[in-house]
Amino acid sequence: MAKSGATLDLLSGGRFTLAVGVGYLKREFAALGVDFDERADLFTEALSVIRAVWTSDEVSFEGRHFTAKGITAHPRPVSTPHPPIWIGGNTAAARARAVAFGDGWCPFPAPAVLAQTARTAALDSVERLGEAIDDLRRRCDAAGRDPATVDVTFTNLGGGDPGGADFDPDRYLEGVAALERLGVTWIQVTVPGDSLAHACETIEEFGRRVIAQR
Repeated sequence: MAKSGATLDLLSGGRFTLAVGVGYLKREFAALGVDFDERADLFTEALSVIRAVWTSDEVSFEGRHFTAKGITAHPRPVSTPHPPIWIGGNTAAARARAVAFGDGWCPFPAPAVLAQTARTAALDSVERLGEAIDDLRRRCDAAGRDPATVDVTFTNLGGGDPGGADFDPDRYLEGVAALERLGVTWIQVTVPGDSLAHACETIEEFGRRVIAQR
């Protein structure tokens, strides 16, 4: 993953961001022969190794799950000191990881039913997101970290989906403004996947009717 990410960062001119989470589907871990209950420790160690490979030569690492001796990987990322690492998940534990190990926090909209399936916290309104961001800031303060150094990304809940028949650019922009007031720094935008042509049309329309109006 470190080498693939570095290559993407190089090809994109420094526009790569690594967004990662601990996972939630037990059967995926079982299929790979990995202990589901060890996923948090695996995650933390993996981030340490990835960051070291991106920033150092002759990397050696001895952990519970990963070992390496004298590894050097090229190409190196063009982003300095390394591509941003965003930590996914809606729980307090995910926010703690973002403060301790990440450059950003990327929760996702989750009504109660989805939250139960995904083993995460429900996050289905701007109000709940605001409470979670307040918690993130408190954790930054407790860790002596400037909250401004932790990006927050979220999906805009207003205005419908870009490319959809019900898309309303004005309401979408109102939703963007509301998220910005909460402290969201990046908006997750998805485009239709039914065809490349539709996706490209949606990107052009979004640029014209949303981005150009900011």
